[in-house]
Amino acid sequence: MTTANAGPLRRLRPPRAKRSQGLNLVALMDIFTILVFFLLVNSVDVQDIPARNHVELPESAAERTPRTSVTLTVTNEAVLLDEQPIIAVADLLNDPDAGMRTLSQTLAGLDALAEPGAEVTVLGDRGLPFRLLKQVMSASTEAGFERVSLAVIQKTQGGPAS
Repeated sequence: MTTANAGPLRRLRPPRAKRSQGLNLVALMDIFTILVFFLLVNSVDVQDIPARNHVELPESAAERTPRTSVTLTVTNEAVLLDEQPIIAVADLLNDPDAGMRTLSQTLAGLDALAEPGAEVTVLGDRGLPFRLLKQVMSASTEAGFERVSLAVIQKTQGGPAS
């Protein structure tokens, strides 16, 4: 009985539209667009060097970014290695030879020199005399560092950095 009645009801129903089993390209395009924007926004390659409030870095138009390395900070008062004073600037200026020996010996004892291509980055206030920065960079080379970099603020293409 049920089979005889089911036949006419089946005929009265409208035929179902067959669904496509393909991919929904609109949703995929939305996902890929969001992914591309996310990657573009987050692809800026900037390395932050720890901020030193008492050091105003000079500006430069250098294109390459600094690598992670040992950081020497030269302030008006002292030369610092990881915020620890190594030598007073007055001592380095008054007796350059003794100051260079002290600085070289301190730097030579660092574990970073065990790695090939050891690097040091010098952060010096823009108001310091260059001969002082040159002494610090020379002492770093004497200690065994193969690469010595001077940290600067990168200028924008159109003018000075803001």
